[in-house]
Amino acid sequence: MKKILFISLLIGSCMCGQAQEIYNRIYESAIQVTNNPESPESEVKLNHFYVTALNYLKSESSEQMKEVTTTFLDTQAYYLSEFVTSFFKHLSQARQMSAENQQKVVIAYINATLNTPLFKDKETEKTHAFVNEKDSLTPFSLNTDWEKAYKKAIKKAAKILK
Repeated sequence: MKKILFISLLIGSCMCGQAQEIYNRIYESAIQVTNNPESPESEVKLNHFYVTALNYLKSESSEQMKEVTTTFLDTQAYYLSEFVTSFFKHLSQARQMSAENQQKVVIAYINATLNTPLFKDKETEKTHAFVNEKDSLTPFSLNTDWEKAYKKAIKKAAKILK
């Protein structure tokens, strides 16, 4: 029994160690792409969004929360990445169907970010900078609960793409 408990704790601690790295891995990877002069413009734009969103997340959570846990930051960073990945996947699928469905998918993802704020931030000029940016690859609000937005967006996109 002790061996099973020990193995379970060891596996759990390894998993936690990895989980604490999600925010940092996404952030560092995005910084590398944005700072690489050979990166394609689209990759730079996408990764600029990641850097901005992660900086916003860390800054606002530090200001508005009593205690910011690594798990919180990692969970939000993970779902941010999943959100963006699923957006491009669903957008690609919608392009094969119709321009109307493509527009519906974009709107579904934008609305998911606008309707799931994480913080009480009234500075919409800052939080909606990517939403309001013409030709943004990632037209999403920075003030987003990424886990909730991801769940809303994939549910809506599934209905659109039926």
